[in-house]
Amino acid sequence: EEGVAVAKRLNFGSFETPPASARVPTWNVRDSPKTNGFGRSNDVRPDIHQGTRVGSGSYPASVSPVRYGVPLDGQQRRGTASASTGVRYRTPDSDDDDDDGADDRSSATPSMLVNSQKICKPSPAEEQLQSLQQQLRHLIQVEHQARSHSRQELWQKEEHALAQHLANITLELQAKEAALKLSDERLHAQHQHQRDQKLKELQKSHEKAAELQQQQVDKIQRQAREEAERKAAEERKRQEEERIRKQKEEEEARRKVQQEQEQARKRAEEEAKAAADKAAAAQKEQQQQAQAQQQAAAAAAPAAPKSVPSEKAAAAARCVRVTPAAAKYEKSMAKRMSELEASIQHILNDEALKKQRRDIEKKMTVHVQQISATLDQVAKKCVDVYQLLMSLQDPAWRTFGMLQFVIKVMRQYELIALNNKAAYPLALVLVKVSTQFPTLMEMMVALLHREVPTAVPMSVVHDEAVLTSTQYHRLMGYKEVEDKATGGKMFETTDELCKRIEGLMLLYGAIVQVDDPNNPHGIDHGWTWLSRALNVMPADRITAKALICFLRSAGYTLHIRFRGQFIKLLRCMHDEFLPELARSSDPDVAPLRTLLAHYLTRTVYLQEPEGRAMPRVDISSFFDRD
Repeated sequence: EEGVAVAKRLNFGSFETPPASARVPTWNVRDSPKTNGFGRSNDVRPDIHQGTRVGSGSYPASVSPVRYGVPLDGQQRRGTASASTGVRYRTPDSDDDDDDGADDRSSATPSMLVNSQKICKPSPAEEQLQSLQQQLRHLIQVEHQARSHSRQELWQKEEHALAQHLANITLELQAKEAALKLSDERLHAQHQHQRDQKLKELQKSHEKAAELQQQQVDKIQRQAREEAERKAAEERKRQEEERIRKQKEEEEARRKVQQEQEQARKRAEEEAKAAADKAAAAQKEQQQQAQAQQQAAAAAAPAAPKSVPSEKAAAAARCVRVTPAAAKYEKSMAKRMSELEASIQHILNDEALKKQRRDIEKKMTVHVQQISATLDQVAKKCVDVYQLLMSLQDPAWRTFGMLQFVIKVMRQYELIALNNKAAYPLALVLVKVSTQFPTLMEMMVALLHREVPTAVPMSVVHDEAVLTSTQYHRLMGYKEVEDKATGGKMFETTDELCKRIEGLMLLYGAIVQVDDPNNPHGIDHGWTWLSRALNVMPADRITAKALICFLRSAGYTLHIRFRGQFIKLLRCMHDEFLPELARSSDPDVAPLRTLLAHYLTRTVYLQEPEGRAMPRVDISSFFDRD
């Protein structure tokens, strides 16, 4: 019964058993069609027997069926029949045992298991098949490992090649970047070198031009010195002749005195002789004295009304605020200006000379308008103006040319009022030219006194009981302009006068501060003007305007020149002039008082004013060209 149970359990059905002469064909993985990367077919497993698919459930007709386990009862009874039909028995594989339940394995006895192992021993073909399958699996595994290894090596080689190529590209890129950077640096250095060379060439050219101009100026100054020496020699000669003439006059005067003394002595002798005659004529003399007294009384009666105009003149003189020295200097400058104007009067009145006058005026206008705040341009314009004046050989025409130059410079007061630093190049050209033509500075000062009396300094107190409005405005320098409403004449406003005072006093301060030993109107004149103005000028709007404008342009140089004395003068202005200015009822005085207080308290005079230090050339023009 145990054998029957085992046979039933191991009976998996009937199969055709292959003949003993059947050979398992060899199978090459590489010859199989449609194999994947691991040597296996994508759809069909390799055939163990030719013409047979694994798992088909049947073999060819030439192969007999195989049965598992011991024969059944019917087969045992037909033992001979089983042998004739070629039925074989085989034991199930380990896979077959896995299909049975755990209950069957647990219920099997050891004796049954031993018998089943003996009965189910695999056949040699099956063992060979299993061996071939193991070899096949091993070959597939080895081939798979070999191919995986080869692919891994190939991948590593490709990765290494790609990494090497990428490294080469990176090195090449770095080399190109370094070369490009080096090229940029060389190009920049070359451009900088070319620019430096260009600037050096320009600097050399300007230095050469400046040197030539300096040579011309030196030549002009040398000629001027020679001419001055010649004039000085002539002056000495004239003075010597004048001295000799005066000596002769003195000798003649002494001789005349001696003659008069001799005559007096003779008259005394005659009077002594006539003393007796006088005693006799005493009564007659008394009568003559009585008549003389009557005539004196008659002459004194009409002389009384003549004192009234002199009193008015004295009262008008008291309204004018000016020091005696300043008044004397102003009169001398006005007299000198009148003489110069009289010397060119025939040129101004002659219509035939109109074209020549216009040519000189145009040239002077161009020269003045071309003056800019560079030392090279100032030197060039000095030479141009000097050459133009030297070309006028006639003294009257030269005086006319100098007058036109001064007038053109003074007409720049509006520009100076808007741009304060424009006063310095104009003043420098004026001073440099006036060192060769001293008359030029005399004209400048005289015309300044005429345009703005505050440049004297002089001011007028408006006393309506003494001065009329017209007299006051004329004395203060107000200009008469046309009244557009009525078509008549009227005086300009105080704002317009202050604007003209601002421009001209800035120019005057720039003139006196020019640091040139040959300056005919230097910083000493500026100190004199400032001290006189604080001594006599009233604390009003016009005086404050003149003071702040003058200090803006000349205060820095005054402090350098006079130091402590200038500080004392400013302290006096702060302690006395500003409080008096604060008491003024004019509302336009407050801004000017603030400006003066700021200038004094913030020590603005310690800072060099803008435009005073001029560059040699205008460097910005070079960069604009680049």
